[in-house]
Amino acid sequence: AGVSNPDSRLQGQRVIRGPRVPASPAVSIIVLVTERTDRVQRCLDSIAATAGDGPVAERIVLANGTPPPALASLVSREDIVLVRSAVNHGFGGGCNWAVRFASGDRLVFVNDDATVTPGWLAALDRAMNDDRRIAVVGSRVLLADGRVQEAGDVIWRDGSTSHIGRGLPADEAALLTRRDVDYVSFCSAMVRREAWEEVGGFDERYFPAYYEDADLCMTARAKGWRVVCEPASVVVHDEGGSTPVPLRHFLSHRNQQVFVDKWKGTLAQFDERPARASTGAVMTSALRGTPTIDERKPAAAPHARRRPKRQRDAVDEVEALAVELRHLADDVALKEEYIAFLGAELSEYGAADVARRRYRALRRGLGRQVRRHPRLLGAVEALRARIEERTSQ
Repeated sequence: AGVSNPDSRLQGQRVIRGPRVPASPAVSIIVLVTERTDRVQRCLDSIAATAGDGPVAERIVLANGTPPPALASLVSREDIVLVRSAVNHGFGGGCNWAVRFASGDRLVFVNDDATVTPGWLAALDRAMNDDRRIAVVGSRVLLADGRVQEAGDVIWRDGSTSHIGRGLPADEAALLTRRDVDYVSFCSAMVRREAWEEVGGFDERYFPAYYEDADLCMTARAKGWRVVCEPASVVVHDEGGSTPVPLRHFLSHRNQQVFVDKWKGTLAQFDERPARASTGAVMTSALRGTPTIDERKPAAAPHARRRPKRQRDAVDEVEALAVELRHLADDVALKEEYIAFLGAELSEYGAADVARRRYRALRRGLGRQVRRHPRLLGAVEALRARIEERTSQ
């Protein structure tokens, strides 16, 4: 029937549990949403349509800084737990926060721009039942045109990564066997609760996104757990639908360096990236097997977190505000770093290229945040003055 007055439920409520959410789920499915809610609705509908194919699961949606007007359609859903945050925690931080409200012994993370297929959850659960040493099991991910996006992923010695099987047909025989992989994308992945707590969740140094999934899988493997891709679990992904291309490239390069600094000793065991990382070269590396990682202590994350306890709907308001403040500060620092990067590009490549591509993307990407933070606005205006000065010469 839905909620007659969704706005009334948004007043002062951080966690809204729909009446049709299972009381004792075996699995907690976590989906993050930011500005847009149309994609997450398709994702949730696909999950609901396959609910009878696997273990009993609750669906938790973290509104990651989502504007309140966009939440009405989610508040009206009776089959989800809606967790609201005033700020964007990033992917890793958002998942860490959402897990606090999860009841299941197995955690499943799904991108809001993915749709699942029948049997996807049962296949993940079955793989984990088959071997208790498996900490993480990922789905085979298809592109909208039916070709493979990835069936697990390869990590190269320089810290870069490649999708296994990208561009191959969905029925490619070499990709239809469960296998250990360097890591799996958290476009769709199940994590054993015990392993999640042992590794401490996602390392939030990778704010707002990219490389946190590779890092978590590396940490799990360093502690003796297995990471596998289960091809019988299939999702379809609208790849790259959420982050502007210039910002995505900046974040990927930045977080690759964070990853290398943390794992530089371990990465020496991995294959050197070929000059052309073709699908065949990636498959060759993947079929050789994934390196064994000796347990070691990588550099600690800058923000030590308590291991999440099963709070259900309880919210420690002071802690919630402290986490939001920390991630808001991370967001401001990141944007200042991105502005400095654009300024460096201006000096190296000239104003025309930056003005045409990067600066406009920056202004679109910062949006309301620029107006909210005088420090950012000042930095952007200084960059604009530099651009105007260079273009007038």
